[in-house]
Amino acid sequence: MKWPDEFSIRLTADGAGMKGILIWVTLVAPKKSNVSLRPLLTDDQGDVVITRGMLEEALAGAHDNALMDYAGHLDDFRGTITIDMESLEQLRGRVRRIRRFYPDAASKLERLIATCANDRIRPAQVTREVAERVIVNVELM
Repeated sequence: MKWPDEFSIRLTADGAGMKGILIWVTLVAPKKSNVSLRPLLTDDQGDVVITRGMLEEALAGAHDNALMDYAGHLDDFRGTITIDMESLEQLRGRVRRIRRFYPDAASKLERLIATCANDRIRPAQVTREVAERVIVNVELM
């Protein structure tokens, strides 16, 4: 697939953008392992903008950890993404799991959790095809 230079994800509930929701975006690989971006926080309108550079950075980081486990180029991915919206408990569990091996990443995630509004939504995972704007309707608690 030829990835766009930029696309956005908008989280909405009842037609309004959901500010401050912490999400994980994962590129779905057709043959090898999927690649996840760093955690992203929605802005005042409920948007997260993802650039081609962010995608390439995530793939490069995956290669640094396990070169043979991941597709060689961004265009080898098929254009499908998953978007994970987790509960505060699930987010804190991520911190506990990564703290030993990635203490800096754990600290950054803790700072994001302190400002996020994930307690307002039901946890969910959705799969979408990449488009200029990807809309995801979330369920409120």
